[in-house]
Amino acid sequence: MSRKHFLGTILFLLTAWVVQAQETERQYLSGTGLGNTVTWQFRVSEGHNSGRWSKIEVPSQWELQGFGEYT
Repeated sequence: MSRKHFLGTILFLLTAWVVQAQETERQYLSGTGLGNTVTWQFRVSEGHNSGRWSKIEVPSQWELQGFGEYT
């Protein structure tokens, strides 16, 4: 095996080891479902209850919470 192939193999193995060592961390900006919601400050510019700040639970459909319009 030539020196070039040997160094390429070492580089590949080191890269694979580093990538495998990293863990993915999830950080939810809203809740994860109906049983786990988060309260957000919310404002809509048109439709029902427009022009004022209110609080809604997220994730949700804001139209069902009295905001905006059905299209």
